[in-house]
Amino acid sequence: MWCLSRTHPPVPKQEPGSKPTSIRALSQEEQLKVKAVLNSERFQDASPRQIWAKLLDEGTYLCSWRTMYRILNADNQVKERRNQLQRPPYKKPELLAKNPNQLWSWDITKL
Repeated sequence: MWCLSRTHPPVPKQEPGSKPTSIRALSQEEQLKVKAVLNSERFQDASPRQIWAKLLDEGTYLCSWRTMYRILNADNQVKERRNQLQRPPYKKPELLAKNPNQLWSWDITKL
């Protein structure tokens, strides 16, 4: 019978970040190959899921689409990878009259 008052030996805690790598994990060379395919000109406008599906249609399997996202995330590339037009912040127009009769305005509150 199990007794609740029984003490168990303490379980040693692992340090954060010292997680052992899986034997199924991609090697550094394989990760570089996947990264080169993801950043190639052919796939520059495609998401990892689209790239994964196109490669499967061609008979090539590098890794799962989720692993592709992990590889991109390791290099902070999980964002829009195309060049985007950066618009300047909107500046509210300012009307400034220096002399009389230079600026006219109206009030539409009674309409």
